[in-house]
Parts: sequence; structure tokens; C-alpha cells
Amino acid sequence: MNSPINPFTVEVIRNALTAIAEEMSLVVMRSARSPLLREAGDLSSALTDADGNLIAQGRDIPAHLGVMGSTVQEFLKRVPAAQLSPGDVWFLNLPELGGNHLPDVKAVRPIFAEGALQAFAVSLAHWADIGGARPGSYVPEARDAWQ
Repeated sequence: MNSPINPFTVEVIRNALTAIAEEMSLVVMRSARSPLLREAGDLSSALTDADGNLIAQGRDIPAHLGVMGSTVQEFLKRVPAAQLSPGDVWFLNLPELGGNHLPDVKAVRPIFAEGALQAFAVSLAHWADIGGARPGSYVPEARDAWQ
């Protein structure tokens, strides 16, 4: 049976999902030791569906939010959903996995309900120095991500 979409219900759900994403960012900021996260807020959080389509995002850094869905989609190409379990958290920073640059580290957590994968929670945080050939992790002449 198809019922009409209630715009009030849609807005309540949309705002609830947005509030979850914003609370995710606040938790990272409150628990972070890095001033880049705690004070400057160089982080972002979002929710995607089980296929990696963006369904909610916080009011964070737009350049970060643009890669959240593609990060999950690229991740799922390498790690099939059948291999994920409740409680998993995967940390990613390769730009080819939907990222901006190496210092942007993403935590991807699958969300399960009644044993089935329903969504992903994704948080991205900028690390001041992830390692590499130069301090600050910016190496313009690098030929690959491992330099």
C-alpha cells in the first residue's frame, strides 16, 4: 500500500539524521587532543546508506563532505559488505579511496539493524602530520601515496 509522503514527517526525519551527523562531529571535537580538531574544527561527519549514498551531513567543511559518499563506495569495492560486522571501524586515508589528501583520515563504521547492513557513519579528521618525506605530509613532487 502506498501512502502519501507527509512533509512534516520528512522534515522530522531529515533533521534527526542531520543532528546525528552534527553530534558525531561534536564528539570528535570534545575528545580530540589535536588543536586542529578541538579548536579549529578541521573535521566533518556524515551518514550514508548501505550503498554509500549520502543521506545526512553536518554543517562541517564542504570539501570534506563532498567525498563522504565516494569514500564509502570505493571502500565497498575493496571490502564487500558481507565481510563487515557490527562494531567494525575502518580507518582510511588514501586519496584514491575517495579522499582529498593523505592527512584527511576517515573513520568508516557500518551500522547494522536486525543483522543487516543499513548505513555507514563516516567521520573525517585532518591530521597535522601523517608521515612522509616532509613534515606536514605535503610532498608535491611525490610520485605515489607511499612517499
